[in-house]
Amino acid sequence: MQKETWSDRLRREIREGERELSGIELEMAEEAWAKGRAEGWAQVQAETAAKLIRLGQMPLEAIAEVVDLPIERLREIKKNLSHPT
Repeated sequence: MQKETWSDRLRREIREGERELSGIELEMAEEAWAKGRAEGWAQVQAETAAKLIRLGQMPLEAIAEVVDLPIERLREIKKNLSHPT
């Protein structure tokens, strides 16, 4: 069985009503949640861009508009699709 991390225990205690967040814990949780959302969104953008690039039916400029990423980032993604490291 995997050892329960601090964040896992905290989530479980909150979910089960055993604990409420306050002060620094609340700030840390809000920052972690916001960071996780931002990282998740960035991952979705990159994956969607990669799929559209693979289809080869849209210019990079159009893909940039759709996924809201700069052209330079799309060029990186395209290069990595051509030459995976």
